[in-house]
Amino acid sequence: MFDLNTDPEINSLFSSDIGNQDTTLLTKIKSHRNLNAKPKKTIEWSVTPLNGDLKGKVLCYSDWLLLEDVYFRVQPKGVDRIRERKVRSVVAWAEGTVTSWSIKRIRYEDNNYQFPTKSETPNLDNWDRVIFDVFQGEKYFTLADSLKPVTHAKKVLLAKNGACFALSPVFISKGT
Repeated sequence: MFDLNTDPEINSLFSSDIGNQDTTLLTKIKSHRNLNAKPKKTIEWSVTPLNGDLKGKVLCYSDWLLLEDVYFRVQPKGVDRIRERKVRSVVAWAEGTVTSWSIKRIRYEDNNYQFPTKSETPNLDNWDRVIFDVFQGEKYFTLADSLKPVTHAKKVLLAKNGACFALSPVFISKGT
């Protein structure tokens, strides 16, 4: 288990190079790791609104995000294409509502989205690490310790170090 108050490594996941810019986006979004982050070792999360004027376009980049009512999506045919060609592209992401984040940079300064401030740093007790590796393993998100499939979670932290933690992760098949 992880405790933000006592674990400096986990606590540092919430620090930002651009000061305290914790915000809430009042729309549903999808987020994935930015494959073009510079320098190469930098980890940032691309944030794409699922509605509004910029639907489907990357609105901004974040050091970390806290989402709720999350659905993990993977395009299996895209995974096959990547494994065959050995060229990365975005085929997996998390969809949900942003409850807290640290904005690194905004691509579209003129936008109609509201960004009210709110900061929430969760205690990661009872959270599970979720993984997805496009080059090996399953074609869906799994729990890191048991490799059980995951499709949904109550809350998800996309951390500054690139890790993904889920609260109450579950697998729901399409027939359920």
